[in-house]
Amino acid sequence: MQKRRIPGLELAIVRNGKIVKTGFYGLANIQDSIPVSSKSVFTINSITKAFVGVAILQLAEEGKLKLNDRLFH
Repeated sequence: MQKRRIPGLELAIVRNGKIVKTGFYGLANIQDSIPVSSKSVFTINSITKAFVGVAILQLAEEGKLKLNDRLFH
C-alpha cells in the first residue's frame, strides 16, 4: 500500500454469493489517524466506467441491446 500510496482500503472475499472474509487496512483519515473500519466510506470515482462497460456487454450478450444502438439523452 505504501508503494502505491494507498492510505487505506477495505476488502471482501465473496464465494458463491456470500461474503466469507472481510479486511480493513490502513487509514480512512490520514490527518486524524482514523483507521479504516466497516463504517468507512470510500469514493469510487472513475471505476464506474468499467462497471458500466461490463454491464453493457452483458446486456448485449443476452440480446437485450446491440452495441451499435443509438443513445438518446
